[in-house]
Amino acid sequence: MPALMLAKISTPFPDYSFVAFPALRGLEFYMKQLLVDNEQPVTSQQGLGAFFTSQGSLKSGCADKIKCRQTIAAIETSYGLHCQHRNALFHADGQAPVMSRIIEDKGEAANIVYDVLRTIECTYIEIHRQKNA
Repeated sequence: MPALMLAKISTPFPDYSFVAFPALRGLEFYMKQLLVDNEQPVTSQQGLGAFFTSQGSLKSGCADKIKCRQTIAAIETSYGLHCQHRNALFHADGQAPVMSRIIEDKGEAANIVYDVLRTIECTYIEIHRQKNA
């Protein structure tokens, strides 16, 4: 995974957002795949946000169709992490002069990468543990 390789870079940079980006993009893919696997395809017109309440919970109609408590938890946990980092880092939605968040510390960027990987691994294990029980 490119994020793991980038987390090992020793060159100093003014912004390490590029280190976290591949992991956060992978997290987005993971959420979309979980939705697709549960007959909830994400279209480019609606995006991920269409499936969630403003509090970050899956909308009841979507959650009712999924039915698996572990899958719902995986999607919601992943979405919370995604919202915490991705939009602020990769969109210029803020107010001038600071239009987006930057990561000045390589360790912080690496922590985001590891948080994403841990989230995917742990939630995936829980989903499949339940399915195999």
